[in-house]
Amino acid sequence: MRKPLTLIGVLGVLLLGCAHHPVVVSSTADTEEIPDTWCEDLDQQTAVLGVEARNFATAVVRAIRRHVYGPSISSAQIQAAELRIASLFPGETLLAKSSVVEEINEVLRSIGISHLRVMDPVHFCRWMTSFTKKENAKVSSDIRARKLGKIGVVRVASFVVPRIRRDLVASAFDDVADSKALVLDLRNNGGGNHSGIVYLAERFVGPDKSIVTVRDRTGADKVQPFVQEGGFADAENGGGSKEHHLLSKEGYVEYRTSKTAAAPDRRPLYLLVDSECGSSCELFTQVMRDLGAAKILGGRTAGEVFHSSAYKLPWRGNVLLVPVGVALTPSKTEVEGHGVSPDVEIPACVEHGAAPTDDVDPCLDAALAQIEQEQHL
Repeated sequence: MRKPLTLIGVLGVLLLGCAHHPVVVSSTADTEEIPDTWCEDLDQQTAVLGVEARNFATAVVRAIRRHVYGPSISSAQIQAAELRIASLFPGETLLAKSSVVEEINEVLRSIGISHLRVMDPVHFCRWMTSFTKKENAKVSSDIRARKLGKIGVVRVASFVVPRIRRDLVASAFDDVADSKALVLDLRNNGGGNHSGIVYLAERFVGPDKSIVTVRDRTGADKVQPFVQEGGFADAENGGGSKEHHLLSKEGYVEYRTSKTAAAPDRRPLYLLVDSECGSSCELFTQVMRDLGAAKILGGRTAGEVFHSSAYKLPWRGNVLLVPVGVALTPSKTEVEGHGVSPDVEIPACVEHGAAPTDDVDPCLDAALAQIEQEQHL
């Protein structure tokens, strides 16, 4: 059997309406992970009796109780969700599976915890397929650079390996090597892996800097983290698999830039963000603020940074996305539920955060005008 895939919000880039939420693929059984065959031979049954819906809801509750973790998540929140889910689907009427999933998700949304939802096969399997197909055309298209006047604009649409890779980052900055100022356009970036954060930040903060610490329930009582220097090599970290296994083993991990990293790029650096910048994208933004490496323009970010995993549910192709860990930047600023506020809010970025086209982009135009004024370009 092929090796199961893993991916860390995580965001999180879940496709088709589930932005911000990259995840690690796991299972409710200790000895079994979700294989990449989980989306094959899907059950064609679209409706179930009430008893089957209740059994499915019970599996959701058990998985939440077993795996959820986060210091800001109260037991009262979880208990309230469990009681409400347990009361769903009385009687033995025939119910559409999609309606069962949506009713459960409505309860989960109401308790206000990010990265907590049931994903049906439509969403989960399309996302998973995008990482199992080697011919995926989007792999090399999520980082690109262009010069607009004297300003270099580097679009970073994802922190998910292999959609971000060291070679893509290096090539992009080579393309804007003679720019007088730089903009990292992070709008609509749903997040991804910690290694991508590390080697992108490394270009601007230099060697041996703490970037992010991650802790799950197994590391709750640990005092000193395991230190991972420089992130992992992209070839062995597809979807964040190495990061997932490291956290599972250590429970508490600190990611730092390499001790042998080059001197930082000292050109004026700006980050352009919006409400669709989530999870690892937000962590990167807060890291750059903490280390005094960039000025932030645009709109407030999503406020969804829990480290999350996906666990198998009884109906084939369905999984539960659940927060299982906490990621913190050097300042320990609380980003979950708050987001990262910009240094300069640009109204056009709040209204048009997703950058409609290269030719018509009022958010980017306003950001470039702000930079030109500040830098006298």
